[in-house]
Amino acid sequence: MAKELTLQTKNASEEFIIDSNFQTPSFVCDYMVSLLPKSTLKVLEPTPGQGNIISSIRQHKPNIEIRYPEGDYFQERDAILSDRYDAILMNPPFSGKSFFGGGQFTCFMGKS
Repeated sequence: MAKELTLQTKNASEEFIIDSNFQTPSFVCDYMVSLLPKSTLKVLEPTPGQGNIISSIRQHKPNIEIRYPEGDYFQERDAILSDRYDAILMNPPFSGKSFFGGGQFTCFMGKS
C-alpha cells in the first residue's frame, strides 16, 4: 500500500505518492539541473525511471548530451562506463524493501 506525502512546493497542493516506484518530482529535477556547471557538455543519468531528470535537462539545457540506459543499468554498465562524463545526475532507486536490489551503492566524485 502506497503512502501519501504532500510536499511544500510553489504549488502547495501538489501531491506525490511514495511507494517502491517513487519518481523524482519535476521541481527537484529542475533544481538539480540548475546546479550543473555551465561547462557541462555530457551527462550520465544511470537511473532514469520515467525520465523526469532527462526531461528537465532537455528543457533547461538542450545542448547537453545525455546518456542513460535503455533498460537495466547493470546489463548496460560496461558500455556506459566506457565513456567519460562531465557530470552524473541521478536519484538512485530505493524503497523500504530494497536499495539497488539490496546491494551497496557507492558514489565517486571528482575534483570541482
